[in-house]
Amino acid sequence: MVAPESPRSAAVRPSRGRLVSMSRSGRHVVMREPDGDDQGHDLSIIDALGTDPRVGVSADHTIDFAFVGEHLWTASSGGIAVRGVGGELIAEATVEGGLESGRLVPASGPEALTAVWAGARPHLFRLDLGARRLEIDGPAALGPAVSGDDGAEIIASLHGQRFVAARGREITIADVG
Repeated sequence: MVAPESPRSAAVRPSRGRLVSMSRSGRHVVMREPDGDDQGHDLSIIDALGTDPRVGVSADHTIDFAFVGEHLWTASSGGIAVRGVGGELIAEATVEGGLESGRLVPASGPEALTAVWAGARPHLFRLDLGARRLEIDGPAALGPAVSGDDGAEIIASLHGQRFVAARGREITIADVG
């Protein structure tokens, strides 16, 4: 019997794409609309309590998306965008050289404002809500298991603002908070 993959871990390999993600509080859910909704939006943010209307979000060429705390993060070939649960753009950042196939791995802390792009070229993203900007760090911020030419095999979120990265027999725990 094979154990299911943890939602907070991502093997570095091409992904079929995430279909759904839930906010930290559990109140909001975002779903991928494979054929777009009736207004052509790629993603829909749904209030699980039913008090707010469904919000459509157009995220061109979305590779992956995830709630990081209470914010929707979308990754496209050009970079990362962060939106509120109402769909409003909070911050975005362009990644030099772009993003390739991979997954967003959100930090698991209650005030999570950090995520890792787990792909062939990993990146660490920190959201500065006050300045409404994303800070980007390269693989070196995640330690030696990530900073090699072929990146990490596994990147997963631990409690709080800690991530673990593994490649072969080398394991690194990075405290990024």
